[in-house]
Amino acid sequence: MNNPFKILNVAPETSKEKIIRQVAIAMREKQYDLKLIAEAQKELFDPVRRQAAEFIHVLELDGLIEPQRDNMENKTDSFEGELLRCFDE
Repeated sequence: MNNPFKILNVAPETSKEKIIRQVAIAMREKQYDLKLIAEAQKELFDPVRRQAAEFIHVLELDGLIEPQRDNMENKTDSFEGELLRCFDE
């Protein structure tokens, strides 16, 4: 699944009018295949598919995927240590 936000260079909260302008810009720049651009526009115009795309791709846009994993690992390690100390008492 391609990231429609990246293809059209838009944020998740972007309006339909802005998406239409970005489609024209993307077609002019020819960075992506026209089929991918049309698919991205169609995906963002369909409310259900847009929600799914936001859920899947927003973390990619923010670059939060790796830092969250690191934070969770650290929290898990400290939590496990606390659990083990409970059994020592």
